[in-house]
Amino acid sequence: MLKYLEYVTNELSKSAPELLEEIQIYKDMYIKYEKSALPSPLYNGSAHLFNTHNFILPTNENISISWDIDLIYKKISHCSSTKYLSLSEFETIFANDLEQSKEEFDRIYAEVNSIHSHNYNDILTIHFKPFHCNLILDGRHRYTEFKKFKPDDSINVSFLDSNDFIDCIISASDLTNYIILNNIDEINNYILGKGKLEQVINFKLCNL
Repeated sequence: MLKYLEYVTNELSKSAPELLEEIQIYKDMYIKYEKSALPSPLYNGSAHLFNTHNFILPTNENISISWDIDLIYKKISHCSSTKYLSLSEFETIFANDLEQSKEEFDRIYAEVNSIHSHNYNDILTIHFKPFHCNLILDGRHRYTEFKKFKPDDSINVSFLDSNDFIDCIISASDLTNYIILNNIDEINNYILGKGKLEQVINFKLCNL
């Protein structure tokens, strides 16, 4: 992450030097929580079922973020979040994540030989706002069952916005990563005239 933040610093020095102090805050917060084992101060779950996604930054650095899957399902259980997609629509919307996880999906496809019952009905997905990409958080086996045994059926999906579930991010270090990536996206939109930094997330308001 530090190489990426240095890259952002260099770019902003040319276009928006007034924001360099903000990036220095991100550097300081990343260093503070990089090796922390503390839970996120927003998180109140127990993480029996979780999903970890890995992300490659433009500087070829890797970061990861983990969400509590049970907690997300619990949060959406009182509202209607289900959408129905054809197999083709699903594979188009989540094409990048399917490709990035191809080895895992190939393994699951070979293992799945029938339709099973599952603890949750919907396949759990999010729009990861900082990178404007769509991720499958839970339901890889359910997707494989649709693909293998009922490809003409509609797939039931809960499609969520990642900013609405930052309290389901498990660790303080992962929450810090998310806030930094979200805020850099907001800064980029601001420089391009597409926003007013309204969705910048404040570290202090997240008790970091």
